[in-house]
Amino acid sequence: MGWHADSRWLDLPVRGPDGALEPRRAHVVDVGEGPVVLLLHGFLHSSWTWRETVAALVPRHRVLALDLLGFGWSDRGGDGTLPALRAWVDGALAALGVERLALACGNSLGGGLALDLAARRPGLVERVAAVSPLGAPLPLPELPLRLLGAPALGPLFRWTAANPAFQRRALGLAAYKRGPVCDARLFGFSTLDRAGSHEAAVRTARGLAPASRAIAAALPTVAQPALVVWGARDGVLPLRSHGRAVAGALPAARLEVFDDCGHCAHEEDPARFAATLEALLARPGAGPSARAQEPARAGAPRELARPADRPERAAAAAA
Repeated sequence: MGWHADSRWLDLPVRGPDGALEPRRAHVVDVGEGPVVLLLHGFLHSSWTWRETVAALVPRHRVLALDLLGFGWSDRGGDGTLPALRAWVDGALAALGVERLALACGNSLGGGLALDLAARRPGLVERVAAVSPLGAPLPLPELPLRLLGAPALGPLFRWTAANPAFQRRALGLAAYKRGPVCDARLFGFSTLDRAGSHEAAVRTARGLAPASRAIAAALPTVAQPALVVWGARDGVLPLRSHGRAVAGALPAARLEVFDDCGHCAHEEDPARFAATLEALLARPGAGPSARAQEPARAGAPRELARPADRPERAAAAAA
């Protein structure tokens, strides 16, 4: 059972360790009618992170909030590489019958995937928005990411996944800077205690650095109107070293800095974020010339009352 009344599941093929295709279930919230908006979450997170954005956009759009392979309410499996994540996103869109996206939007890893999708498939994506996305050299060396797979860390991962006090402290230090790490925010990570989550996290973590390099190389080819949102207090991917590099590499990007936010500005100030997305959606998207080119070849910041966080249907969603 997913977290939303309009949760649904798709059967998608995933390549297993032996190279054979295996069926895996993808969880997606599919709600509303109108121009389609795709929302992609970050590493270790889930589609729950977009609950406020879904509610804000759904009166005028069909909103798709997809759980990536290995996270949220989707099945575990796959190798966590950029090609595997691309195939997951592409497969979900095909299964849903989506031929045009008014907006591809993501956070962190999902933000990088949204930018990557815009670069790979300009005929599909009209606009793109990314909140603290991958797309520049990672501030951490690759070795610690690879060491996550050490056998001794499996029990530690499971302990942290079942320890709300530890999660609150860690997320407060790294991700959330505006307001406390309340139950609503914490609930987005509640599926990390599911079987196979540690293995999925390890596989994906090992691919983050090469994925970020590949996405960075593609940024100059993203011709669509682009919005880059960054929390000035982001403790995961800092604005100074990462944010300005990503925004500067995009030909048609606007950088919007949320001064009091961290790595998840869309959750920390959802009203302002929704208004910023609506402004982007009001702009003309990529024209017919861009849509005819699939597949593709390879600003200055400004400044709403924030609704209270609420874990809607949290008890039912834990199932």
